[in-house]
Amino acid sequence: MTTVEYQGAAVRVVVRAGDGQTAEALLPDGLFHAAPVAPGEAATLGWAAQDAHPLSQTA
Repeated sequence: MTTVEYQGAAVRVVVRAGDGQTAEALLPDGLFHAAPVAPGEAATLGWAAQDAHPLSQTA
């Protein structure tokens, strides 16, 4: 976990993988506070396939 930003009704978290890639998620406030994490702690991200929003790469 590299970043935790409180944004009112949601919390933005950023996780950096061992290879340096990052992923971020915007969590509803209640969901985050049910299992809070802090920068420097290990965390696992997961989601249902229908909730994924892949980005296309352009050359």
